[in-house]
Amino acid sequence: MAENIVLPVGWTPASVLVNATGDAQDNIYDILVGFPWDNPSIGQGGSVLTNGIDPACSYRANGINIPEPKTKTYTVSWHGITVLKVAAGVQMERKFEITYRLDANYALYQKMTAWKKLTSDVNTSGVANTASALGVVQVIAPGAEYNSMSWSTPNTTSDEGNMLSSALASTTNLVWTFEDVQCINVGTPQFKNSEQGNKMEYKCEYIFGDAAYPFYSSANGVSHSHKQSS
Repeated sequence: MAENIVLPVGWTPASVLVNATGDAQDNIYDILVGFPWDNPSIGQGGSVLTNGIDPACSYRANGINIPEPKTKTYTVSWHGITVLKVAAGVQMERKFEITYRLDANYALYQKMTAWKKLTSDVNTSGVANTASALGVVQVIAPGAEYNSMSWSTPNTTSDEGNMLSSALASTTNLVWTFEDVQCINVGTPQFKNSEQGNKMEYKCEYIFGDAAYPFYSSANGVSHSHKQSS
């Protein structure tokens, strides 16, 4: 028989739900892209990218599916019983995609194409594999309750200091960092004849060599000690 759940005096199932912390929302996030020619760098203490950022990457992005890092396993058997054991390895496809809305001036699109061109140029059939093509991509999400003007506890009376965008720049939030990123594909705009125009979109594909995920060891302030010093 299942054990009964004992609620504190005065609490009901409804009050538990009402007083529960707010749910995370999938549309409250920022995507920061550091292009390789801007020498993107991550601030001290595992903060957010400090230079080489184009804000259009954030407000034009439709979202991102962060790669899932899974623990590798193998099977062992004895007397007809087979179980899974943990293997030495992390299974993760080091690749992700971001879909952007196409800006009328094609400015961001040109930047993405320039990045992709560092690895291959369709007009010259030239290819390359160089460290100069490596950038950084960060996904930032709130890691605390928030309301329209403050982040947990307001620490300033000015509107500017309480804005959501300012709060997202804090190191207390959740940051997924992808380093050694290369842009390997930029979708071609698709045109059509219709009575009503719709927003245009294109998809970019990226591969990466290194990553830092929140909730794991040295989260956000991760130190890549396994990297060679430049």
